[in-house]
Amino acid sequence: MPAQRLLLRTLPFLLLLLAGGCLLPPRAPLEVSDSQLNWLSIRHRPAPADAPPSRIEIIGAGYIDFMQGASPRVADSFATDTDHADWGRMTQEKIGLSPAEARRLLQRFVDAGLLAEPPRPRGGSPEGAAVATFRWRINNQAGACLTSNPAILAIIDDLTARLTRRGP
Repeated sequence: MPAQRLLLRTLPFLLLLLAGGCLLPPRAPLEVSDSQLNWLSIRHRPAPADAPPSRIEIIGAGYIDFMQGASPRVADSFATDTDHADWGRMTQEKIGLSPAEARRLLQRFVDAGLLAEPPRPRGGSPEGAAVATFRWRINNQAGACLTSNPAILAIIDDLTARLTRRGP
């Protein structure tokens, strides 16, 4: 009799364990809201050593701030070393777009799995590999991560190619 009671008490837990905890239905994909308070900040170091680092900020109100170059201002908004040899080696663009276009851009990153990325990569990132640092506030969820996820980096590369000035 005590063995039956023990079995009846532990059976639900065993079933839950065997089910892998998947008694709840899977979550629907997150849809980025039209909030003008959504934003995403990206600092990207490309893989080729000769490619310049870049910073992209996407604001839900409808603009992109894009900086690229060797200047310390690309990596640090509060850089103060004006005597740095590369201080002036950067380009900066502020591009206006509609809030709907900004939302679509943010949605691309969300769909690629950005919000599910761990804050730090497991095992670290290989030396010389492309890496991006993200900070965001999307749908009132704040977060940050450092990633070398190829799907996410492909979006950055595509965006950088579109935003980089070609010729004079």
